[in-house]
Amino acid sequence: MDKKASAQVTEDNNAKKGVASVHKSLLGDCPELKAVSKLVGQVRNHYLYVHTLPWDNAGWRLLPTTLMFDFFNTMTELQNEF
Repeated sequence: MDKKASAQVTEDNNAKKGVASVHKSLLGDCPELKAVSKLVGQVRNHYLYVHTLPWDNAGWRLLPTTLMFDFFNTMTELQNEF
């Protein structure tokens, strides 16, 4: 959050302090960031969720020990691919 920009927006619009929050996207429309984000989503949806089990509602997942070595090898390959 950009506190300075938030304060400026609040002042420019005669608003109460704390009602505006300005967030900047420093990488903007960066194609490399989009590619990384897309790959992360694909790995999560098509590999991680398929090979692990839900543990709780906070997002923790269990990896069966029988899949551990294959899982880590595949994740390392995917990481090195990018």
